[in-house]
Amino acid sequence: MNSTLILKDKHAVVFGAGGSIGSAVAKEFAKEGAELFLSGRSRSSVEAVAKEIAARGGRTHTAQLTPSMILLSTNTWTAS
Repeated sequence: MNSTLILKDKHAVVFGAGGSIGSAVAKEFAKEGAELFLSGRSRSSVEAVAKEIAARGGRTHTAQLTPSMILLSTNTWTAS
Protein backbone atom coordinates (compact mmCIF):
# COMPACT_ATOMS: atom_id res chain seq x y z
CA MET A 1 0.00 0.00 0.00
CA ASN A 2 1.30 3.44 -0.96
CA SER A 3 1.75 5.69 2.08
CA THR A 4 1.64 8.89 0.00
CA LEU A 5 -1.66 10.75 0.30
CA ILE A 6 -2.34 11.61 -3.34
CA LEU A 7 -5.20 14.02 -2.51
CA LYS A 8 -3.55 15.77 0.44
CA ASP A 9 -4.36 19.52 0.43
CA LYS A 10 -6.96 18.97 -2.31
CA HIS A 11 -10.72 19.49 -2.15
CA ALA A 12 -13.39 17.18 -3.55
CA VAL A 13 -17.13 17.60 -4.03
CA VAL A 14 -19.13 14.38 -3.83
CA PHE A 15 -22.79 14.50 -4.86
CA GLY A 16 -24.88 11.54 -3.77
CA ALA A 17 -22.61 11.03 -0.76
CA GLY A 18 -25.43 9.45 1.24
CA GLY A 19 -25.83 6.58 -1.23
CA SER A 20 -23.74 3.45 -1.57
CA ILE A 21 -21.54 4.58 -4.48
CA GLY A 22 -21.19 8.19 -3.32
CA SER A 23 -20.29 7.20 0.23
CA ALA A 24 -17.69 4.72 -1.03
CA VAL A 25 -16.14 7.42 -3.24
CA ALA A 26 -16.13 9.90 -0.34
CA LYS A 27 -14.45 7.41 1.99
CA GLU A 28 -11.75 6.61 -0.58
CA PHE A 29 -11.08 10.31 -1.24
CA ALA A 30 -10.85 10.90 2.52
CA LYS A 31 -8.36 8.01 2.87
CA GLU A 32 -6.22 9.78 0.29
CA GLY A 33 -6.28 13.03 2.29
CA ALA A 34 -8.88 15.16 0.49
CA GLU A 35 -11.03 17.69 2.32
CA LEU A 36 -14.60 16.84 1.28
CA PHE A 37 -17.77 18.74 0.52
CA LEU A 38 -20.51 16.11 0.76
CA SER A 39 -24.01 16.50 -0.58
CA GLY A 40 -27.03 14.34 -1.22
CA ARG A 41 -30.79 14.13 -1.10
CA SER A 42 -30.94 12.77 2.44
CA ARG A 43 -29.23 15.10 4.89
CA SER A 44 -29.17 12.41 7.60
CA SER A 45 -27.42 9.90 5.32
CA VAL A 46 -24.84 12.47 4.24
CA GLU A 47 -24.19 13.50 7.84
CA ALA A 48 -23.74 9.83 8.85
CA VAL A 49 -21.05 9.43 6.17
CA ALA A 50 -19.41 12.70 7.28
CA LYS A 51 -19.36 11.48 10.90
CA GLU A 52 -17.73 8.21 9.89
CA ILE A 53 -15.07 10.03 7.88
CA ALA A 54 -14.46 12.55 10.70
CA ALA A 55 -14.06 9.69 13.19
CA ARG A 56 -11.13 8.51 11.07
CA GLY A 57 -9.57 11.98 11.01
CA GLY A 58 -11.07 13.22 7.74
CA ARG A 59 -12.28 16.76 7.06
CA THR A 60 -15.82 17.20 5.73
CA HIS A 61 -18.51 19.79 5.09
CA THR A 62 -22.11 18.81 4.33
CA ALA A 63 -25.12 20.31 2.56
CA GLN A 64 -28.34 19.09 1.04
CA LEU A 65 -27.74 20.19 -2.57
CA THR A 66 -27.96 18.84 -6.08
CA PRO A 67 -25.49 19.59 -8.89
CA SER A 68 -27.97 21.97 -10.56
CA MET A 69 -28.03 24.14 -7.42
CA ILE A 70 -24.31 24.91 -7.60
CA LEU A 71 -22.85 27.67 -9.75
CA LEU A 72 -19.12 27.40 -10.35
CA SER A 73 -16.72 30.22 -10.94
CA THR A 74 -12.94 30.20 -10.85
CA ASN A 75 -12.53 30.65 -7.08
CA THR A 76 -16.00 30.66 -5.54
CA TRP A 77 -18.76 28.16 -4.79
CA THR A 78 -22.20 29.75 -4.58
CA ALA A 79 -25.56 28.14 -3.90
CA SER A 80 -28.27 29.55 -6.14
